[in-house]
Amino acid sequence: MSNILVTGATGLCGTQIVKQLSSSGHWIVVLSRRPVPPSNGDIHWIRADLTTLHQDVLDASCGSVDTIVHFGAYVPLKEDRARFEKCFAVNVDGLVRILQWAVKKRVQTIIYASTCSVYGPLE
Repeated sequence: MSNILVTGATGLCGTQIVKQLSSSGHWIVVLSRRPVPPSNGDIHWIRADLTTLHQDVLDASCGSVDTIVHFGAYVPLKEDRARFEKCFAVNVDGLVRILQWAVKKRVQTIIYASTCSVYGPLE
């Protein structure tokens, strides 16, 4: 079975992916900015924010990872400069941090899902 890092695991898609991967026998490291439950069995929880994530946190917590499922994102419900900056910090800079770590660790597979924000303001 694979060792998998899942970001955004407390969101709508992430929770379902974690359940499915866990029931399939994979070892999972979950990265979440929200408070996390205690690690159990094949799921190891890490509380961290993509905007301040340091590679040493991933090094210490993840070990060897074969696959990254990156669903971590910020979706602003209202348009303004502060929300745009946070959106960029999480969705772009956070992705770059994850990808840099993946290259360093020679991760084989990366699955990325964007957000509805790519389509522009909600009307």
